[in-house]
Amino acid sequence: MKIKLLVPAMLTFMFTFLFANTTIPVVYADPPATHGMLIFGEDNTYASHLPMFHRPHDYQLLMKVSFNAAPELLATYEEIKESTSSYFTIAPTPMDLTQVISGRKKSFLATLFSGHFERDGVLLGAVTVQVEQIIFSKRLDPYEQEDSLEHIVFGVEGEYFAAHLIKGRPSFDQILSINGVERENVLPLVISQNLLGQNATPAKVGEILENSALPSSTPANVLSVIYLEEEELSH
Repeated sequence: MKIKLLVPAMLTFMFTFLFANTTIPVVYADPPATHGMLIFGEDNTYASHLPMFHRPHDYQLLMKVSFNAAPELLATYEEIKESTSSYFTIAPTPMDLTQVISGRKKSFLATLFSGHFERDGVLLGAVTVQVEQIIFSKRLDPYEQEDSLEHIVFGVEGEYFAAHLIKGRPSFDQILSINGVERENVLPLVISQNLLGQNATPAKVGEILENSALPSSTPANVLSVIYLEEEELSH
């Protein structure tokens, strides 16, 4: 029996035919969803994904961002920032959040709200969110033990923040405005406090965030609680 070898031209034809007539589906690491985010910051703008413990919302993500929007909308946004202590949120169009985390997706469309977009927030309008920097990202593990209370400190001189690093459930999502950060510290920086067998609890205004790993470092002072969510991370 003779075996016929396909000549290169025939191989090229078959390869082209097969792929020209095959629909290759787009593969997502997670299904597209609306990933609500907290927006905060005066001199710089930061976004914090509002996480839960179930897929595809089980990511803690902190980013430095900027907005592109109509001048009237941006003016209203700045005016509200100056006149109230309320926070802002965005409701992005459905997307795979892992594409943002990986850096493949550098911008996305969203609707900006004054207040919480799911809790009577006031709709301001459409914005394009440009990702400037991924500060921190982590997939949540509902079974992770919280032996120490950890915060990630970030920001620039004159405007520093601390975010509680979420571990196993029940937990809480908290963003704090702080001061007392030493200039020579390289940010972002994780500070850790021994829990000594106690449960982690949200920080309060006036509380001091000490760093057990660096006891000689200057402690951070909590100036204000920008955001606190416990219910969504209780189960």
